[in-house]
Amino acid sequence: MSKKLQIIILALLTLLLYANTIGNRYSMDDDFVIYNNETVQKGVVGGFQEIITTHYASNEKSKYEYRPVVKLTFAAEYSLWGNNPHLSHTINLLLFVLTVLLLFKILTRLFDQQYPWLPFLAALLFAAHPIHTEVVASLKNRDELLAFLLCLWSAWLFIRFADTKKWYFIPIALLVYLLGYFSKSSALVFVVLIPLILYFAGVRKIGWLVTSVVLLAAAAWMARWLPNQILSGSHRTMWAFENPLYEHRGILYRLGTGLVALLFYLRIFLVPYPLRFYYGYDVIPLTHFPDLLSVLSLILHVALLVVAIRLLRKKHPLSFAILFYFVAISMFSNIMRPAVGIVAERYVYAASLGFCLAAAFGILRIFKYHDKPVVSWQRIHGGVRLVMIALVFIYGARTISRNSVWKDHLTLYYNDIKHCENSFKANFLLASTLQAEIVKSWSQPKFQKRNSQYIKDADMYYQKALKIYDRYPTAWNSYGSLRYMVFRDYDHAIVCFRKAIALKPDYFVAMDNLGTTYNEKQQYDSALVWFKQAVKINTTFESAYTHLGETQLKLNDTTGFFATQKKLQQQIPAS
Repeated sequence: MSKKLQIIILALLTLLLYANTIGNRYSMDDDFVIYNNETVQKGVVGGFQEIITTHYASNEKSKYEYRPVVKLTFAAEYSLWGNNPHLSHTINLLLFVLTVLLLFKILTRLFDQQYPWLPFLAALLFAAHPIHTEVVASLKNRDELLAFLLCLWSAWLFIRFADTKKWYFIPIALLVYLLGYFSKSSALVFVVLIPLILYFAGVRKIGWLVTSVVLLAAAAWMARWLPNQILSGSHRTMWAFENPLYEHRGILYRLGTGLVALLFYLRIFLVPYPLRFYYGYDVIPLTHFPDLLSVLSLILHVALLVVAIRLLRKKHPLSFAILFYFVAISMFSNIMRPAVGIVAERYVYAASLGFCLAAAFGILRIFKYHDKPVVSWQRIHGGVRLVMIALVFIYGARTISRNSVWKDHLTLYYNDIKHCENSFKANFLLASTLQAEIVKSWSQPKFQKRNSQYIKDADMYYQKALKIYDRYPTAWNSYGSLRYMVFRDYDHAIVCFRKAIALKPDYFVAMDNLGTTYNEKQQYDSALVWFKQAVKINTTFESAYTHLGETQLKLNDTTGFFATQKKLQQQIPAS
């Protein structure tokens, strides 16, 4: 089997497995980065300056990260064909195909001489493994696709320099690495991974390896330093339902929970079911070391590390696989720092290369075929062929099935909720998405039957979410809005809005909602109190001014009404 044929097989298999993503629409968090993102919706020409001078995420609650490269790709798509999720999914698929082929190229350079079948089988597993469906099928996760692809390309350019000694490969490699970092900061781990790749590629001079580390570290430092010079202060509100380690900050909690999370990743590599769109609290337990499970995980991972170190001098593929996995997963292990959601399939996108390489080597070693030359597929050892076909078929079928689940928001949420009943955010996302659909179609009779079911489900999932975690003010406000709008249960709505305000005393939206509910109960004096409080906190909150003025008229307070309108005109002249 020639290298050309192997490349064709890998490309066609990857396209086949992910072709059904092209028909998907927008899904989880795509609104956040694409069709509701004002900067992206300006296109490349109108939004370029804003994209390169602003945070990746920016709203009244948070400003964080700097990922201009991925935002520019979405802006370019908008400039070319507007909001078209199908073409965007096509681009994601092509990026993944390129990643698989580049992986194959790098692995061939590293292991082809001693282990001829290894690069092809490892790349085959990487293409088929369903743990990658979140990254490929979710447009929001293009940042992961680009970061990994560009860092691999940078590694290949470093290898080209090592092979040819042509100096111009170095600045190009560093530029490509910076583009990867500006896609997502998870590229930071390649400061170590690229020198590791160079070592296994045969670079023997310690000086060259040290130089590559220094150059990459300098590039990473610049990638972190530069945004600080052009962006205002970054901040992101962290919640315990995203990761309880934000509240339990002791090192033993981080160590225990991190070790359990690492064990979880090994499990879903081997058995990728069930997969979920979100984990977080309370799917992955908060663990205090030395809990039994965390101790077992520590023993296992120390044993793997010992194996990797012992085989390092031999440049054994198992050593590379284990070290690559450990370094790639380090940023998301929860041991160094808490990860949003505790665990996520996208967090092990790059690290999964280590598993795929180790699994491919294990299969070849079991059948004593690891050092055999590449022959036609028909002449390969029957056992190797059977196991690989079975794995690709099982993993591939799961991948195709999982892709269809990412069709849109509700398809994804409804499918996965049965596997994440203990997740606060999963329940809350489903409930709030159902509520949004109800609001959009509330006055359309043709949706009455559907909305009747949505209302029951939204109410149920809000209750489940708040039972799991009751300290998130947005959840109380949203649930209060549902009780007010749909059920006309004003007393229950008031309880919800008050809880939201108790958790967040400056929550002016909940205050406005609370005042509106008191209005419906004709308790106008109470309504006035909350409307006035809302405009006091946010002097440009037009809705509260409107409601305040309406309530003043109901009380025949024309003096107060005119005072409110005058203040509104001062604060919002365009009103």
